Amino acid sequence: MPDLERRLDRDVLKHQPDVVVIYIGINDVWHSLRNQGTDIGRYESGLRSLISRCQDTGARVILATPSVIGERHDASNDLDRMLDDYSAVSRQVAAESGARLLDLRKAFINHLQHYNVANVEKGILTTDGVHLSDEGNRFVAVRMLEATGELPTKGRLLRHHVYFRFREGVTTGDVDKINQAFHGLKHRIPTIIDFECGINNSPEGKNKGFSHAYIVTFASEEDRDAYLPHPAHREFVGQVSEKLEDVFVVDYWSVK
Repeated sequence: MPDLERRLDRDVLKHQPDVVVIYIGINDVWHSLRNQGTDIGRYESGLRSLISRCQDTGARVILATPSVIGERHDASNDLDRMLDDYSAVSRQVAAESGARLLDLRKAFINHLQHYNVANVEKGILTTDGVHLSDEGNRFVAVRMLEATGELPTKGRLLRHHVYFRFREGVTTGDVDKINQAFHGLKHRIPTIIDFECGINNSPEGKNKGFSHAYIVTFASEEDRDAYLPHPAHREFVGQVSEKLEDVFVVDYWSVK
């Protein structure tokens, strides 16, 4: 942190940037293992100073939380508690200074919960638990582009996937009516964010007779849980059940 404060004018502000992204904290925490880190009070005052100096030049500031030191997602990395404390400071400083928050700590943990199920210490977004891999650099770059407004931010959404295998003798007209009725639920049940459907065209032949796929999108599990017993949904289930040989359902949270 102190070194960055000394170099701010030379390396950043003299170039008159429109946007400054401040992504620090990893070394301030990591180097504590060698008694060379930055204590949390000095870290907070340093953040406030950096942001103020950037804002005084007219630059828009994006403040990122520190991300990870070790990629286990169950709070079992040695410095997780300290990282969480420093991230909390970053969140507070961003809120009080008017800087835009880029919560990389939260984004990393969410990503690792889905793509590091084995809970290994490194190798997903870092090479050694700290330094970013190519995939990690791409991940951070996209999050930064979202924070600057160059890319739309995609929040997590709950996807409710439904697959139908129709009984023999069900006509294309029957299927059309079912598709229309399913689509119509979007206008009858307010918790549905989006709906889409499609017919299997995979050349692999592994669909096991499930020919039609449907995706119903919700913002929360509560919204999904309100949809399931909704009278309109119950009516649709009663309409379609006698036409089905089997149905397969998978729900999951979308992940970037």
